[in-house]
Amino acid sequence: MKKTLFILILLVLISALCLLAGGRAGTDILLYIRLPRVLAGLLCGAALGGAGAVMQGVLRNPLADPYVLGASSGAALGAVVCVFLGLSYFSPLFYAVCVLLSFGAVFAALVLARSGGRTNIVSLILAGVVINIFLSAVVYMFFILRRSDAYSLIIFMLGSVSEKSYGVLAACAVLFAAGFIPAVFASRVLDILSLGEIKAAEIGVKVEKFKILLLLCACFMTAAAVTLAGPVGFVGLIVPHIIRFIFGPKTKNVLLFSALGGGILTAGVDAISRALFAPAEFPIGIFMAFIGVPFFIWLLKKRKDYFF
Repeated sequence: MKKTLFILILLVLISALCLLAGGRAGTDILLYIRLPRVLAGLLCGAALGGAGAVMQGVLRNPLADPYVLGASSGAALGAVVCVFLGLSYFSPLFYAVCVLLSFGAVFAALVLARSGGRTNIVSLILAGVVINIFLSAVVYMFFILRRSDAYSLIIFMLGSVSEKSYGVLAACAVLFAAGFIPAVFASRVLDILSLGEIKAAEIGVKVEKFKILLLLCACFMTAAAVTLAGPVGFVGLIVPHIIRFIFGPKTKNVLLFSALGGGILTAGVDAISRALFAPAEFPIGIFMAFIGVPFFIWLLKKRKDYFF
């Protein structure tokens, strides 16, 4: 209870810090510029935290993350293609394309990494890296085709929660809920999957069916985050590990608190970057890379025997 209260208090404090970052402002600036930015940071982080927790649970892989496995790049490609084709952010087709390409990237990584009926962890990470590079190259090809929008597209790829409307926030909140709520209800299945796929199948779990459904839930959340802020990395990697350390391995707790923790981390990083470098705007993806890469290396070193 004390830990939960601490997380909620931290969430309130970070939200207040985000609103106040940049100094005093009028009502219009607070309501139409800063508040949407705070909500975008919280929602983006919650989606990435939840997606990372689901992917790590389904794949039983401590390095699984929407960014590492290519889900973020797939959703980013979907968003860029939709913008290139003139699809509105309020078109259901826009979000459908983002989800499908996000899931397609993860599925491709799984297919490439699977050999002899097993998915090798190192192969999965390498497959995700390769898919990330390929999809990023395709995205930058669109930049060349739309040079007039190149700067805004580059900021999008680096990750930014600025200039978001309430309409886009509402649409992304629905997309996030479509992935997060079913994942929470299926948290018991994730607990069973942690025992191993063979044991789960013996208990009666339809393993492959649930793996696909849960990965699809993660891709819904990833698409919501990418639509809001671009392919921000490492939130889904860092936060679930911290939450497991604080609250234990129970999947339902990990999912719920990873969403809260992801929102706190993303919004907090955005607020700190604005406070330190005002009036300049630094994309949050840059700062998350500074945090996430050392964490990734530390995790790789810590679990070296597991991976190799």
